[in-house]
Amino acid sequence: MRFDDEINFDNYDKERLREQIQNPLFRAANKKLCLAFEQYEAEEQAVVVVREFLRENQGASFLKVIESTGVEIAILEKLIDKGRVEIDISPKDQAVLERIKHEFANDIEAVTLELVKKQREKQAQNSEHNGPRMYTSR
Repeated sequence: MRFDDEINFDNYDKERLREQIQNPLFRAANKKLCLAFEQYEAEEQAVVVVREFLRENQGASFLKVIESTGVEIAILEKLIDKGRVEIDISPKDQAVLERIKHEFANDIEAVTLELVKKQREKQAQNSEHNGPRMYTSR
């Protein structure tokens, strides 16, 4: 179970919490709470947007909802899992989602590898400039 699933934000004064998370000291002391609340708020906003869209576009596909509302795939999947919105994911949509996730994972891996490569090159250049220091100290 994730941290944000354990918190019932219905028991919080949400307006006050919104103000508090703007305070850097509060954020530093309550990082998990702040992140969980931000995720909660994103989900609440997504529920409103998705339900409104579905009211006007009954039977819309999963991909159509994502495309039209701008709600993140992960948030929409979470809302469906929690039973907060009802959308059927067709096999065709599921295949497209899997392809998107796979391409995204590949892009992240490529960027990570490129960053590691650049970091190693930079370290190699720095060690070349320093040279061996057999009898000197710094």
